[in-house]
Amino acid sequence: MRARWPTLGGFVWHPFVLGLFYVLSIYQTNAEHHPLSVVWVPMLVVLGAVTVLLGLASLPCRTARAGALVCSLGVVVLLIAPFFQELFDARFHVDSGPWVVGLLAVLAALILRAMGKERRRSAAV
Repeated sequence: MRARWPTLGGFVWHPFVLGLFYVLSIYQTNAEHHPLSVVWVPMLVVLGAVTVLLGLASLPCRTARAGALVCSLGVVVLLIAPFFQELFDARFHVDSGPWVVGLLAVLAALILRAMGKERRRSAAV
């Protein structure tokens, strides 16, 4: 039996939860300085950006579920990008912005390639 993707009635929700986690984690560190009302606009912006990213990621993947996986990977990489940026800046003394974007592009390409191989393998069976 195949494992089921985490969906809610066919809706893929994990990219949205990861995006909202980013906004809420920033708010949590500054909660004593700002009211809750300042969070709504960034949350809407993140939900819109994740929706666009999910749509763009679903195009080459051909399914919303596969696109959601790539979208979630992109959101996670963007969440940990500041850590890698500080690591590259401190270690190599270079501007790490292009490195982080390049890393994201390589990871997305590798996942899409692996998904294409899996699709061809399952179609052959």
